[in-house]
Amino acid sequence: MRRALMIGFLLMTAGPAAAQDILVWGTGGANPDRAADFLEASGQFDSVDFLDQDSGVTFQTLNSYDRVLFYTNGGGDPIGNGDVLADFADTGKRLVIATFAFANQGPNTIGGRIVDEQIAPVYFEAETLYTYVTMGSNDGGQIFGGVNWIDGYYHDDIALNPGATEHATWSDGEPFVVSNAAGNTWVVNLNPSSGIAYGSWETLFVNMLKDWCADADNDGFCDTVDACPGFDDRLDGDGDGLPDACDVCPLDGPPEDWDGDGICASDDICLDGDDAVDLDNDGIPDDCDVCPNESPNDSDGDGECDLADACPGFPDTADRDGDGTADGCDLCPDDNPDDTDLDGVCDSSDVCPDGSDVDDTDGDGVADGCDPCPVDAPDDSDGDGFCDSVDACPGFDDSDDADMDGIADGCDSCPVDNPDDTDLDGVCDSDDVCVGYDDTLDADQDSVPDDCDPCPLDLYDDSDLDGVCDSDDQCPDFNDADDGDGDGLPNDCDDCPFDNPNDSDGDGVCEGDDICEGGDDNVDSDGDEVPDDCDPCPVDRKDDRDGDGICDSEDVCPGKDDRDDTDGDGVADGCDPCPNDPLDDSDGDGVCDGLDLCADGPDDIDENGNGTPDACDKATQAPAGCSCETASSSNPGWMATLLFLALFRRRA
Repeated sequence: MRRALMIGFLLMTAGPAAAQDILVWGTGGANPDRAADFLEASGQFDSVDFLDQDSGVTFQTLNSYDRVLFYTNGGGDPIGNGDVLADFADTGKRLVIATFAFANQGPNTIGGRIVDEQIAPVYFEAETLYTYVTMGSNDGGQIFGGVNWIDGYYHDDIALNPGATEHATWSDGEPFVVSNAAGNTWVVNLNPSSGIAYGSWETLFVNMLKDWCADADNDGFCDTVDACPGFDDRLDGDGDGLPDACDVCPLDGPPEDWDGDGICASDDICLDGDDAVDLDNDGIPDDCDVCPNESPNDSDGDGECDLADACPGFPDTADRDGDGTADGCDLCPDDNPDDTDLDGVCDSSDVCPDGSDVDDTDGDGVADGCDPCPVDAPDDSDGDGFCDSVDACPGFDDSDDADMDGIADGCDSCPVDNPDDTDLDGVCDSDDVCVGYDDTLDADQDSVPDDCDPCPLDLYDDSDLDGVCDSDDQCPDFNDADDGDGDGLPNDCDDCPFDNPNDSDGDGVCEGDDICEGGDDNVDSDGDEVPDDCDPCPVDRKDDRDGDGICDSEDVCPGKDDRDDTDGDGVADGCDPCPNDPLDDSDGDGVCDGLDLCADGPDDIDENGNGTPDACDKATQAPAGCSCETASSSNPGWMATLLFLALFRRRA
């Protein structure tokens, strides 16, 4: 069953998909219906749907299918589409992406998370290649079952991301089929359209989307037909049809053991015999041993076994002079006869044919009878006409003596000086820098000998030209004589050039700039620019704002004088509600004790209104039968008292 999808419809009907439900999604007019046609015709899937939509496809739509094939052809939403495809790949379901998704052509190219997070196994390097290619090598996995050949035209210029696996290549070297490290996201570098793809391309796309058989060792061969379970069947180095891991002789094609001696051909010493039979134990099987009873066999390799060899160590057949003696054993292999004058020297090498070559006192290879310098070897090596044994200056011409001091120039340490070195410092007089002294003594290596050097320990002597050698210079690069404050430190190296001493309290501030002498100017806890050691209130930026002699951080009554305490109750008058009463309001009626009408009760309760609080009014406590009204009326002064109290309290 196949249906063209509209996104609005999917949002209303999407639900759990059945097994083998495929979605073909194309953008930019990619004709996904055509790919859906051949996938459905394969009969490998329960359903094949297609979606021709540039953007707006949701994860819910994709996730309702088991597998998705996505490709482009000129339009779409690169980031949005790439993000939703990445969401689908995160589920572990299989996603196949085809050309032109990596075309590097604006909206025709996929982007978003699928590219940024390298979920896709490849990335684009350049724009799509418009060249004809054919499928090159492939790994023989099950996705290539029934795929005989594939040709294509359009394919993207791509490269592999880390961890990706290339399963097939194009003939131009571009990747053809690639999977990511997780194994669920694949790229087929081909557009699934006839006229662009040729050969078995439809079979490849069907294989990419259908169920795959179990392949425990991931070698591309189903477990049911795996020739070497647990190993890669594709590795067959000798081409004998047996995978290397299960091949006793993985380097040898059939036959693996030619002579049947149990040793692989690549390791067989004697291919036509039994390697185990070696009577002389020389490591060469008897069937391949030219001298099976001797070890070594023919040590000089002349084809003669050692026991029959006329000249051991040399080839018996080599006889250059034809005298019947092999060259290796012939004292004079180039002479026949060998030594005519019997001096022990072969004729071809005889220096003095008519005399004994053996007499050669100087051993120079020239017999004494033919040697102009018979006791010298070489004779006159410097060619000055003097035999070496009497040569005054070997290697040079004894007749060359420019300074006429009797020493040949080649052996005269000072060939132009006579005498050579008057001050005996090893420097010829004509080159002497410090005449009369030793030129070799130069402690500071400034090329001026110490005895002629004003500053013998200083390479640059007095580099600042202040008249003081560098090694004694107190203030390099400046004039040591400039010392304005006379403290012995030149001004340019004196931290306090106008102070002597510089900083007596050691706070890093020169005496002339010191704010707090004897204290550390750098310590100012309250940031009021007065160092703590000279600050009466070192933790208070404003010190004593109310001027009562108490620092703000310790002030009991800010804004008032803490020392004013009329009633002596420990509360400054400015913060004491009853500054004249030590106990303030002992009955708690809100009236200070000094103004309290009734110390035994609240002043504001007066039921009979006679101006006397009830707690202190005996009229309110009259016995039964007493007329309270009469009592009140019999005391005409109570109203005046009440008025006085009210006025007094208001004034207080």
